[in-house]
Amino acid sequence: MASEPQSWSLGAEANCTICREIIAEPVKLECGHTFCRECIARYWETDETAFCPKCGVTIEQRGLHADSALEKLISKGGVRSGEKGDQSGAKPHCVEHQEEVKLFCETERKMICVNCLDRRDEKSHTAHNFMLLNEAVEIYKEKMNTIIYSLKQKKTSFQDFELKQQESISEIKEQSNKLQTLIDSEFSKLRNILDDKERNLVKELNEEKDDILSRMETNLREIRDNSQEAQQRLSYIEMQLNEQDAFALLMDSTSEEQSENDYQPKIAEGSLSLGAFKGPTQYRVWRNVIDVINPGCAAFNKGTTS
Repeated sequence: MASEPQSWSLGAEANCTICREIIAEPVKLECGHTFCRECIARYWETDETAFCPKCGVTIEQRGLHADSALEKLISKGGVRSGEKGDQSGAKPHCVEHQEEVKLFCETERKMICVNCLDRRDEKSHTAHNFMLLNEAVEIYKEKMNTIIYSLKQKKTSFQDFELKQQESISEIKEQSNKLQTLIDSEFSKLRNILDDKERNLVKELNEEKDDILSRMETNLREIRDNSQEAQQRLSYIEMQLNEQDAFALLMDSTSEEQSENDYQPKIAEGSLSLGAFKGPTQYRVWRNVIDVINPGCAAFNKGTTS
């Protein structure tokens, strides 16, 4: 390719994205990106946390490891670069004309020599926008520094928002835990009241049931006792009737005793107080817990506004 310096033919990996020049003393970071040793060291001077200028990945180890493969590739391609800040060092050379690269074509974003500018063919840069290489480097350095400053500002802003968002999340979680504790406490009070009321109602029901059943069972025993006694008299009279003659019966007083001791059975009535147990139980219980609910509601409202 005519008029194209070797750094461009090697690809973007031959250029440092910080200084935009041929990489001097290339070092590779953990993420795989390569920079000038001096550029990346200077780039990290103001940051507590080291990160890649190209992809933004945080670099855990600040130790710089030389990228020998890229250094050999640059050397074989005939591209020479001086030490950073040493303007007397070797400059990049045009591969085609073997001239020192002194100009930068903004139109095609290529470093060119004077001979490349003087060409009269279709690859001439005469009609393009170009500037001195050193000026272009300074301009692009300034642009990159502006971008770096902007990105650092954004990063700081993002970190501030991240911290505030984490604080908001923690506040919501803490508030939720407090409210859950309060809810559990208030409903525990209600459950205790309801459980006590339930036990009392069941106790009253059982007491009333036992009283009614006691009277009914006593009456049932009397009916059974008299039924058994009647059966015994029946058997006795039938036996006498079969064994004695008709005249002997006239002298027996059994029939008279039967009429004198005649028992009249009855049904022991009884019914549960349905109104006390079947009626609007929930309403009656609700009235009993109003005194507990009111302070509970006040405490809940106080907790939610705190």
